[in-house]
Amino acid sequence: MTCRITYSTVHNHGAPQVLGTPPRKPARWAAQIRVATPAGTVMHHSSRILTNVTLVELVEVMGKLIDEIGEEIGGLATCVTWHATSSGGKKSKRK
Repeated sequence: MTCRITYSTVHNHGAPQVLGTPPRKPARWAAQIRVATPAGTVMHHSSRILTNVTLVELVEVMGKLIDEIGEEIGGLATCVTWHATSSGGKKSKRK
């Protein structure tokens, strides 16, 4: 099972888009953040969220990361986009 979450301030209007099946249990996520500034520069940030979190907790963690990045660039951004991916374990074959 793979789950991909996509969020953009331009396209999603405040709600993350979920593709695939979200993990039932808290899972580790790989995340990428892209921030575009009015000057035309684009900042990329990739990280692994090492603690197991649920989908709701992931959105909160990503919000905090974006706030930290916003402070680094002076609080100016024309577009913020993030993606997070998690792969669940394989189900055992039942007989």
